[in-house]
Amino acid sequence: MTGKIAEKIPKSRAYLFLLAVLGIVMSVVTVAAVKAFGYLTDNMAKMGGDIWRLSLMTMGLFALQCILEYGYYAVQKKFTAHGVKSLTDAAAKRVALAEMMWINGAKGGDITGRVQSELPECAALLSETLPDAVLQLGRIILFAAVIFAVDIRLALIFIGTIVFVIAVQTVASKPMQSCFKNSQARRAEANSLAGEIIGQRETVKVYNAHSVVLGWYSRLLKPWFDATVRAELTSSPLRTLGWVMGVAPTFILCISGAYMVQNGLIDFAAFMSVYFLADTITNDCMHFVDIFIRYRRGKAAAERFFEILEAPLENQNKGSAKNDKAAAVVFENVTFSYDQGDVLKNLSFEIKKGEKVAFVGPSGCGKSTVLALVQGLYPCRAGRVTVEGRNTADTGCDELRENMALTPQSPFLFSDTLKNNVTLWKDGGDIKDIYEKSDVSSFLPDLESGENTLLGEGGVSLSGGQKQRVAVARTLYKKAGIVLLDEATSALDALSDKKIFETVSALPDATVIAVTHRLSNLESFDRIYVMDGGKIAEQGNHRELMDRKGLYFDLFHGREEGQTA
Repeated sequence: MTGKIAEKIPKSRAYLFLLAVLGIVMSVVTVAAVKAFGYLTDNMAKMGGDIWRLSLMTMGLFALQCILEYGYYAVQKKFTAHGVKSLTDAAAKRVALAEMMWINGAKGGDITGRVQSELPECAALLSETLPDAVLQLGRIILFAAVIFAVDIRLALIFIGTIVFVIAVQTVASKPMQSCFKNSQARRAEANSLAGEIIGQRETVKVYNAHSVVLGWYSRLLKPWFDATVRAELTSSPLRTLGWVMGVAPTFILCISGAYMVQNGLIDFAAFMSVYFLADTITNDCMHFVDIFIRYRRGKAAAERFFEILEAPLENQNKGSAKNDKAAAVVFENVTFSYDQGDVLKNLSFEIKKGEKVAFVGPSGCGKSTVLALVQGLYPCRAGRVTVEGRNTADTGCDELRENMALTPQSPFLFSDTLKNNVTLWKDGGDIKDIYEKSDVSSFLPDLESGENTLLGEGGVSLSGGQKQRVAVARTLYKKAGIVLLDEATSALDALSDKKIFETVSALPDATVIAVTHRLSNLESFDRIYVMDGGKIAEQGNHRELMDRKGLYFDLFHGREEGQTA
């Protein structure tokens, strides 16, 4: 798992190498300082004036050790911050390029929660937990080697106890990983609901659903609380065990060393060197308890976080160049379903370049799905969709959508200025003319800072109709060859709706594909496809369909009667 994390963090090998070098130098300095201190302690009475020189040297070694430790942890924290940034960028890119099916199946709050919570743990696993484990093991091995050089008998006693302690801690820490993963999953569910409550706050308020929603939230928090307590109860005994077993090696060493000094089997200076090195190893072993806990927590977080980084991607391959002479959109025997039941059934049609075409029909007949397939958001279960001569299944999605613009029924606006929401931070074209054509100019003077007014989260400061006008302006600003309108003016009054439809219909050389329930604006459209049950029931222009007095005729008069009523 750490290898997979390292692949996502640039310069991770350089950081790890630097930490390893600092760790080795720090360990060597520690051994030298401990040896000097042991020699100083044993020869204090004999050294006379040299004691000050040796004392200063010993103090200097300890000071150098402190400086090296500061450098080590400074590099480590920078590595952690670098890792968090790199993994955040990788997650954002993956979600942005992920297949629509995966995005629809994922909860936005869960994805956000994993990035906010699991990601730092994931980065720390590589930048902190792993280097600390290697450092501690390296120090233990180095110090153990020095102890072996001083006295092999004390070394065997002490190292044997240490190996036993680490083995017990390793086995005892295994159940924690599943507990931490379960706790993180339960927290993600609660966070996801919290995001929905905030995002749908108007619905919650108008239906007085506070108590119901909060009760639901509380019920989700209960499993998270239980899982968290279970994880802590699992890790707490390990901490206690680590403290007890951390003291045991030093206690056994002191008893053995005292016996050997008393019986002349080892001199006091050698024992003091062994004791201080052993004490450092003991502290390292006690820290291993925290390292094991951090490792299990980090690995559980990494498993959940990498579900995002391994999300299936949309097609990013370069396809064939678009053919300017080809039809704008062609469906050939297309069958499509989301989960169960076919939404589109053996659907075929052709839209030529520059045509203005509309899809109408009862709710759920597959109109918006047609637009989704044109955009390459989903793969066909059968058949083929080509856009400007390119098969959507073989063409990179960015390349496919380069010449498209979409105005959806519920447009998304960024927490930025009105101008940036229209231009999407791109420079090009006369934006004042766009404001006029999209009818944004009707409310622009009322905004505090005009086009530079911050719209708030999701464009909260605008009405539904104003948001749709901004989305239409965004579509017009792109000057795309294929314009997709999905109930683009449903929140507008009839006069504004007609004006915008006329503007879009008059776009030179643009292919316009509209999905709408408002049929009164379609008289100027070249062709209207009337869909029913995933198939085309009728097709023709407005006059032809009205003369036929079929489904379109019924829909048209039903709409007019509804408006009159």
